[in-house]
Amino acid sequence: MEVNYITYFNEFEREYEVLKNASDDVLTVSLEIIHYIEKKLKEIYKWLKKYVFLSVQEEIYFFKELKPRMVSKLLFYKELLKLEASLPPSKKKKRKHY
Repeated sequence: MEVNYITYFNEFEREYEVLKNASDDVLTVSLEIIHYIEKKLKEIYKWLKKYVFLSVQEEIYFFKELKPRMVSKLLFYKELLKLEASLPPSKKKKRKHY
C-alpha cells in the first residue's frame, strides 16, 4: 500500500461500488465483496506493521474513521450472506419463513 492511505481508501470505495453493482445475485455479490474486503484488510495489516503515523490525530482518524468503514462493510456482507443462504429457494416458502 502506498504511504497516502487516504487515496487507498478512496480507491477501495470505488472498487467496492463496482463490485456491489456487478450482479443482481445477492449471494455472488456478497461472496465477492467479502473476499475483496478480507484481501484489503490483510494488506492494511501488513502495511501497519511498517508504517509510523506522523501524529496522534492521524492515528486516531485512521483507526476510528477509515478502518471501521471497511470492517463494517465486511460485517454487513457476512450477515447478509448468512441470511440469504439460509432462506428457502421458493417464493412461497420465503413468505412463510418471514
